[in-house]
Amino acid sequence: MGKIKHILVAVDQFPQSRPALVRAIELATLHNAKLTVVCIVDEVGMLITDVANQYLIDEQAMQLARERVEKAIRNCDLGSLSVDIRVDTGSASSRVVEIANHLGVDLIVLRGHQRRSIKEKLIGSTADRIIRTTPVSVLVIKRPVERGYRNVVIAVDFSEESESAAILSATICAGSEVRLVHFSHLPAQFEQSMLRAGSSSREIDRFRRNLLKHSRDRMRQLAERMAGRRPALRCRVVEGEPTSSLVKLTRSSAVDLIAVGPYEYGAIRLALLGSITQRLLREADCDVLISRPRDAGAKKKKGA
Repeated sequence: MGKIKHILVAVDQFPQSRPALVRAIELATLHNAKLTVVCIVDEVGMLITDVANQYLIDEQAMQLARERVEKAIRNCDLGSLSVDIRVDTGSASSRVVEIANHLGVDLIVLRGHQRRSIKEKLIGSTADRIIRTTPVSVLVIKRPVERGYRNVVIAVDFSEESESAAILSATICAGSEVRLVHFSHLPAQFEQSMLRAGSSSREIDRFRRNLLKHSRDRMRQLAERMAGRRPALRCRVVEGEPTSSLVKLTRSSAVDLIAVGPYEYGAIRLALLGSITQRLLREADCDVLISRPRDAGAKKKKGA
């Protein structure tokens, strides 16, 4: 898996965006990566009919935003890290994705909004929209930064894409204790289908036990494949519904970061990933990493 060479952190208001900025600086320093700070300003000038005044107002807003960002950066410990600042106008989610694609960044860092407005509940937050539209991994910061990541949980489903995402997540969180977790779960709809097909409760229980055993075997195989890249790796297979279980894990003070990746392609799998991501963004008490290896999209197209 490739190195983290370029990180983009999206900021807006301060001090609210400070945790995202501090975490991005920490990760850029850890990986010796480039760091670009992006601040997108609403086009307030569009409300003015005079074209000259539109331009002037937008320019003033951008200048004020740049000054706020520069001040926030001066208050951080940069060490020898150099930072590129980009201030622009437009839709925050669209421009962040466009700039990330143009620069070829490996990771987008942004803050998670704790309170959601009515508009965000209807069309999704900036983080929601960025995650839906970018091919890049996204780290959503939900806690103040008190230390580097020490305990990281990576959820896996044993697909090739999920394995690549797990390796990438472990790379991003170099130096952390990493635990792979898989949730062995028989969906209620599948169980109902088995009952309608004539399966007995005993047969369903047997199927559930076999599913758990199969999951443990696959976790063991995954751990062996990743051992060369990440020797100190802990693995666990848990019986339970994945979304609720992951949210519950985030409420432990022993977990600093939850990472999820792209599940196997297909409508059901994508819907599952969407529901997990949405709920984690909404309810998680720790930072959330949506890990997307850059070659995942290419593999999908090749296999189509």
